[in-house]
Amino acid sequence: MERTVGLWRKVVRVLLRVMLGLFVLLLLALAAVAWWAKDHGKPWLDRTVRERITEAVDRASVDGYRFTITGSETDALQGDLVVTGAVLGYDSALVDSLRDGRLDYLFAAQADRLELRGFSYWRLILFREFKAEALEVVAPRLAYVIGGKRVDLGDPFDRIEGGGARISVLRVDTLLIRDASCSVQDLGDRLPLLDLSGLDITTTDARLAVSKRRDRVWVSMDDALFDLDSLGTALPDGSHVRTGAIHLERRTRTGSIHRFRLEPSPRDLDTTNADRLRRTVMTLSVDTIRFNGMDVDALITHQVLELRHLHVEGARLEAWLDKGLRDGPPMARALPAAALLALPFAVRVDTLTVADASVHYNERDSLTRRWGHLPLTDLQARFLHVVNDEADDPRVEPMPLSGSFTGVVFDAASFSGNYDARLDGPQEFTLAIAVRELPCPSMNEATRPLMRMVMKEGQLHELRLRMSADDRRAKGVVAMRVSDLRVQVELGTPERERHSMFGAILETMLAEEYGGGLDMDRSRSFTVERDPQRGVFTYLWHVLREGLARNLLPEAKERVKAMLRVDRARGKEARAKRKALREERR
Repeated sequence: MERTVGLWRKVVRVLLRVMLGLFVLLLLALAAVAWWAKDHGKPWLDRTVRERITEAVDRASVDGYRFTITGSETDALQGDLVVTGAVLGYDSALVDSLRDGRLDYLFAAQADRLELRGFSYWRLILFREFKAEALEVVAPRLAYVIGGKRVDLGDPFDRIEGGGARISVLRVDTLLIRDASCSVQDLGDRLPLLDLSGLDITTTDARLAVSKRRDRVWVSMDDALFDLDSLGTALPDGSHVRTGAIHLERRTRTGSIHRFRLEPSPRDLDTTNADRLRRTVMTLSVDTIRFNGMDVDALITHQVLELRHLHVEGARLEAWLDKGLRDGPPMARALPAAALLALPFAVRVDTLTVADASVHYNERDSLTRRWGHLPLTDLQARFLHVVNDEADDPRVEPMPLSGSFTGVVFDAASFSGNYDARLDGPQEFTLAIAVRELPCPSMNEATRPLMRMVMKEGQLHELRLRMSADDRRAKGVVAMRVSDLRVQVELGTPERERHSMFGAILETMLAEEYGGGLDMDRSRSFTVERDPQRGVFTYLWHVLREGLARNLLPEAKERVKAMLRVDRARGKEARAKRKALREERR
């Protein structure tokens, strides 16, 4: 027993001596580390951090890209890291690869300052991973150059859930991006130039990883807020799009766009340009666009506009067509459904509503050289199933685009309508429009300058149009009810023009001696061939004009018969007077 106790005492003494030695060695090691760190630790840490940053960027890039930083400041005790003058660029030789189609895009970036707080230096040194509580990027500037193909501009920041071997590069609890800007240049001129400025982004639980082959980048986040001061882009036809503030929130899936504006090319507005061709010139301004149920990830990474509800408020469309200009080269125009299907990005909008909108159409006649005006105001609309990437499944009947709308025409009469269009290829659609209680003199702002015809009196009690159409022809019914319509050729119209005018003929037909004002209540069917060079509004006007002509033709025939009867009676009376006068002379 005593031997056993003595043996344990010896073992304990040896262990105590070993532990004391280890403790002394640890103290000596800490002292050596402290002595080394005092003069050499910070430079080593700065150098190691720079190497790890360059290595991480290199893993996320392809050959031909280069990364540099101006400086870095480390604070291991506070867990802070500041990087200044970070620049990611590419060799000029890659531009040739872009033009040849070997690359789809080039991407460059730089930032004035990157600040990491709560930064884990041990994770960086041991595991080559950037782990921080917060990362703030100040004034980053991004630049894309794309080669004309449709590419995913979010590819460097693609977010894919699961799949593929990857290496974690960056993890931060809070990511802040302040005053960022971005430019996109398309060498194929599909999107010649896009500029974004004043972009602020706040995200939580952000993670970035790269594939082991360095051919893919993944970005994931728990929540994100996007605020943009302005956006501007030039379109292929020379027109410009500009917006004010844009806000997106990933968690609530909501967003808004303020002060949207589409402006025509300066050459289209230059009235002194002798090379201008006949085409409709338009401007569009919108006070506010709001949306919810938005898939922000799909928008950024896959260019898919997926919304539950899109609301447009305060839209104003101005259009001008100068018929005194010469025609341009023939160019086919798509109907709305075909234009939607032809968009270069996917659209999935469950409901689109429009409130307090207006359309002002202005046309200049080639003979009178004056502008006529057609105002459509107080427009309200609701459209369902605005989608252009339906699954091609023959077993499923495709849902149509459908909508209803109301408004006021000539600031005098209300109108309403319904629209349905197929979205499975054929440009088939149906349209129904009704106008109620329109005072005919209110149309003078269109008929006087364009036709030199003045509406003196009359009331259009109802006009109804129903049509079924495709891109080749339309058929349907136009019904109208009018009372006491009276017209007059504009005073001062040259006599040589008056004799060739429809208004002069109508004025004569509606003279008091031929029956006075026109009353009509008729419904007539029509069939109209479409000119493929004309858009939907010209198509609609052609249909309406044909329907009105078919309704007016029976009335015109009856009025012509009345005119002949009156003229015959007048002739008979004149002959009787002449005969009586001759007899008196005898």
